[in-house]
Amino acid sequence: MQINGITLKRISLGILCSLTVVTNVHADIAKGKAAYEQYDFDTAYQEYKLEADKGNTDAMILIGGLYEDGHGVEKSYDKALELYQKAAELGNGAAFNSMGLMYRFSRGVEQDYTKAIKMFEEALNRKNTDALTNLGLMYERGYGVSDNKIVAWALYNQGKTMKNPDAVKLFLSVEMGMSKDDIAKARDLYREMYKSPEDTVSILQMYLDKND
Repeated sequence: MQINGITLKRISLGILCSLTVVTNVHADIAKGKAAYEQYDFDTAYQEYKLEADKGNTDAMILIGGLYEDGHGVEKSYDKALELYQKAAELGNGAAFNSMGLMYRFSRGVEQDYTKAIKMFEEALNRKNTDALTNLGLMYERGYGVSDNKIVAWALYNQGKTMKNPDAVKLFLSVEMGMSKDDIAKARDLYREMYKSPEDTVSILQMYLDKND
């Protein structure tokens, strides 16, 4: 999904594919991705389904994406959300990220920025790096929260550290409108996140509580 030139990812396919080529554990997903990139959505669905039927939560999310976009299947936000919820219940962080996007953009659900933020935070707690940029956008633009470019800067920088390609563009964009003092504060917040990336959400909350 692309919004304003930024790719909002449900799951990092490139990373996933590189892992499957090496381990051959999820070869069906790699085949599905190859088919998807050739716009052969029917084959992509069939390959993803082989893994989803085995309980692979990444495959469930990918099928959910097909339903959300209407690629190879009849478009159904309800089925997409059902698959994301199932994967989330099994602990997949990308599933929470996908649900966050649905709530942010009102895709089959009532737009709810508060729920979107909650989903992105749950995704981060499960080490989903795409949620860093999605949550950063919420703070940069003041969706469901007071706009806070310091927080956005720190989240985007964390995304850069974790090799999220969209984070670089967002980081450079938000930094252009910040004062040197705010950048210094953002850098301090980022350092705390960098030291304990698994605690990003709690570190962020402590910062907001302190500076509210």
